[in-house]
Amino acid sequence: PKADPRLLAEMVDDVSAGALQLAFAGDDGWLDRSVELARATLAEINRSEATDRWIASKITLGRALRLRAERRFDPVMLREAISHLTDALDALRTEPRFKLAESAAQAITEAQKLLGARRKFSISGGGI
Repeated sequence: PKADPRLLAEMVDDVSAGALQLAFAGDDGWLDRSVELARATLAEINRSEATDRWIASKITLGRALRLRAERRFDPVMLREAISHLTDALDALRTEPRFKLAESAAQAITEAQKLLGARRKFSISGGGI
């Protein structure tokens, strides 16, 4: 029987993510498989029709290439990894939830700076 395309895509994505986790655990054979799967996924999907899947594949490929570059001391591969991760981050930045998360992170950073910069906060815990 023919598999449902969505189910098949989820299975491929799960195998790719699992392969990457095994690669991080030290199995280089799975590293190569993760790169192959992510590249194949990116070649077959339409970014505008499956944005989340495209982003996830870009991140998986970027992480896998970064690990491979680290193990092989390959700066060209590292630049390719950075390019894929940058593409994914740029796509995520257009999402409203990401903008909201950035706003929250900025507010946390500002509050932490305030705690560190103001002596009265660091000595008295905020009391006068």
